[in-house]
Amino acid sequence: MRKSIQISDVETAVRIYYAYPEIGNDEISKLFGTSCRSTLASLKTKAREEMNNENVKSFRTYTVNTKCAYRAWGLNIKELERDLKKLRDLGFLKSEVV
Repeated sequence: MRKSIQISDVETAVRIYYAYPEIGNDEISKLFGTSCRSTLASLKTKAREEMNNENVKSFRTYTVNTKCAYRAWGLNIKELERDLKKLRDLGFLKSEVV
């Protein structure tokens, strides 16, 4: 049985999605709350497979396209935005523009 990896928090996931066209180990570590090199390499490999399927090229050899990566990892940005809005509406997060 393969264990799934969870994001560290919704706000970070949304911020990274819109702030970085490509992400590397630093952003992926923040997104998933891990610095395990094998986990980071595995996540980037999955993202690169999606990039190849979509015929998207990377600007740098050590980064992956953010949109392709989120799709590869099963992160739906519309759902994340909805969850973030709900958390703010409930008062769990500050209601500021990020």
